[in-house]
Amino acid sequence: MKRKISSILAAVLVGSMIVGTTAFAADSSTTSNTESTSIVETTEARAGNTIYAVPTGKNEGTATVGGTRITANYSEVTVPGSIETAVVAPANEAATKVLDDYVKANINDGILVLKTKLRLYKAGQAINTGFGVLKQSFGVGNKYDGRTAIVYQIHQNGSITSTSAVVTNGKINISVTDLGTFYIVISNH
Repeated sequence: MKRKISSILAAVLVGSMIVGTTAFAADSSTTSNTESTSIVETTEARAGNTIYAVPTGKNEGTATVGGTRITANYSEVTVPGSIETAVVAPANEAATKVLDDYVKANINDGILVLKTKLRLYKAGQAINTGFGVLKQSFGVGNKYDGRTAIVYQIHQNGSITSTSAVVTNGKINISVTDLGTFYIVISNH
């Protein structure tokens, strides 16, 4: 009996290590959203800071950046096998510096809760546009329910847009057709 329990426990531990390793193994996959076989070597990845939103059976993947849980819903993504990556927005990148200045100039009454850089990869290649629609959910916490959040995004062409959303059930939900660097600001009331 003890041997059987030990065998089951060992199998569960090995299985969880395999799943955990697969979830953090690659930026993209070569054949399907659940098969990760290609690694994109970025500065963030080498530093161990890249988080991968590996799709589950629900066609969603999650990552946590700076304490904020980010969920990527792949149901409307037209590039099968693509996987989103998320990192803390690198302070030394031009896009981050520009968005920093823009948000500071436009934030009147709010709390900056997230600075993140989001990318989509397939087979080691970045896909910033032309992937359909990627639904993003940012888990900021129930304490902000009912407040207005503004999601600022700097796009690849340098333009900055903002999207307003109400925090519902602790989440901010938006849909994007291109990726870049995102800042989230939540109103104080």
